[in-house]
Amino acid sequence: MYLGAETNLHGARLDVYIEEEDNQLNGTLFDVEPDKNDKESLKKALPQRVRFYHAMIDQECLKSGQGYAVLKQVIVIMMTPYDPFGYDRMVYTIKNHCVELPDMPYDDGAKTLFLYTKGKDGNPSKELQELLHYMEETTRDNACNKTLESIHEMVMKIKQDSEVTLEYMKIFEREKMLYDDGKEEGREEGRLEKLVSQVFKKLRKNYDVCEIADMLEEDEHVIRQICDAAKKYAPDYDEKNCAELLEQIESA
Repeated sequence: MYLGAETNLHGARLDVYIEEEDNQLNGTLFDVEPDKNDKESLKKALPQRVRFYHAMIDQECLKSGQGYAVLKQVIVIMMTPYDPFGYDRMVYTIKNHCVELPDMPYDDGAKTLFLYTKGKDGNPSKELQELLHYMEETTRDNACNKTLESIHEMVMKIKQDSEVTLEYMKIFEREKMLYDDGKEEGREEGRLEKLVSQVFKKLRKNYDVCEIADMLEEDEHVIRQICDAAKKYAPDYDEKNCAELLEQIESA
């Protein structure tokens, strides 16, 4: 599944969400995130952002009543035009391990790949080098193999679709980034605060996600994310809970 955010003629933000079925390992889920942030504060917080992505993906995968063993293998892939760690590598692979015994096998199913488009060290495959070069300069000339040709066609379609929207589970981050960038959508004073407060009021009356989305005329994905984050406050959903949730969103 490809998810894009229309950016008002400046191009398309493209996220890729791939779910691979595997009866033995419950499947593997890939979340590919091109990241072109130029703010130093966001670059510095990149590991924390990835940690948040893993947590949100796990929350979505684990349904109520299911055991932890059904969690999928999750690989988050961040593509950046800047070197996230300063070692000039094209690929940084991050996995959890035991500090006292680094060689001890420990697999919690979580892995992160940071792909630096201008990196020189390491020995990545030719296909990966071509992909990262294409990500650096997204032109038809740089779509030099069949896979990249298909990706380029898809990117062109998304750029032409003025209704395409970011639908994945990072709506809070997007709202905050739009606000920080001073864009009109994010600059609207108190928009997120008002929306969360309205959702809390509806939850206190036991409305479900679909009903709340209809009543507030909001995207169901947005409302579902707020409701999921608010579950721990059930059944009170009071103003203190609302303020606490907003504080978590703003610090994410």
